[in-house]
Amino acid sequence: MVRGLAALSALIVIAVACSGAATAPSDQGSVRVGLLVSLTGPASATAALAIQGATVAVAQANAAHLAGKKQLVLAKADDESGPDGAGRACSRLISNDHVVAIVGLESTASLTACSRAIAAANIPYFAAVPSGQDVCLANVFVFGFTPNQQVTPLIDFLARKQSAKSFYILATDQPPAPDSFRLAALRIQAAGGALVGTVYRPAGTVQFGPDIGMIAAAKPDVVLTGLAADDEVAFQKQFRSDLRVAGIKQASLFLSTATARSVGAAAVGVFVSQDFNSADTSSATQAWLAALLGKFGDGAIPSSIGAEVYDATLFAATAISHAQSTSGEAIATAAAAVSIEGPRGTIQLLPGEHGYATVSTHIGRVNPALGIDDLEVSSLVSPLACRGD
Repeated sequence: MVRGLAALSALIVIAVACSGAATAPSDQGSVRVGLLVSLTGPASATAALAIQGATVAVAQANAAHLAGKKQLVLAKADDESGPDGAGRACSRLISNDHVVAIVGLESTASLTACSRAIAAANIPYFAAVPSGQDVCLANVFVFGFTPNQQVTPLIDFLARKQSAKSFYILATDQPPAPDSFRLAALRIQAAGGALVGTVYRPAGTVQFGPDIGMIAAAKPDVVLTGLAADDEVAFQKQFRSDLRVAGIKQASLFLSTATARSVGAAAVGVFVSQDFNSADTSSATQAWLAALLGKFGDGAIPSSIGAEVYDATLFAATAISHAQSTSGEAIATAAAAVSIEGPRGTIQLLPGEHGYATVSTHIGRVNPALGIDDLEVSSLVSPLACRGD
């Protein structure tokens, strides 16, 4: 799969280089939707995942004739992993490619830079953003995982299914962790539990002996962690080998399958909260996985990023269908009436949610094969974003 990812990334870069900065306007037989990702720069590792998700969504939209007799076509653009590149790319998508909507995977800063162009042209932007970012922009619809959507179902599950009454938080001091764990503390209290300790450590911390000693003294039912990948690997290995904390359960906000494999056997049993889990047996998830494999073969990489961009792209296509128009204003208005079934479950935009999607939360647990079992899928969770609370 790594070779497939590298090959896919190379093909993307070659295609962009050969096409030039400007392309011909949309012909009468197609409707163009922009796809804005980081093809170059520090964030470029995410581009192939996003493109896989968007490509499968467009294929499904065209098979369902969501654009009527016209075909939806992706016009790809590179934000160069930064705000300046994002602003230029958005302007080109609108003025040169004549897109009717944009789907993107960008940081808040890059999305904000792009928003000036979409506001001037009244073009809607369907965004998959990194977890924990609060994006409050006109004409921007967000499909990422908000902190409360991740934290609330996890705390409730641990209290209800694991009889957890006391919690200890150990997290990085880097955004968005503090916001997520502030919500975790509130939810623990609301569930009748007790927070017996909270520690934030700088990114790059790799020695956790003193912290494990404090955890042992506090004797929580669950340690809730939110550490960067390398830090998480170090902590999990040290925690599991320390007999003082044997029997204390663990849950992590940031532990992925890749990180679990780096941790090894010490990761087994850790609970996680995700917006996508490839082990989900639902028909929508399995259909998406089959479509991904059918399109990309050995290069297919199921991921939360791909699932979020898929949802954002299919949502945009469905909004175009509901609007029965390529007017940006009509598409944005129609988005409020759209609901789709994707690899993350039912996705919809409800009134009063500031353009953020409701999503379900997958509670999982690392298994002995270092995959993540899907233990429970929550009902739809409303986002808490852009509310000032």
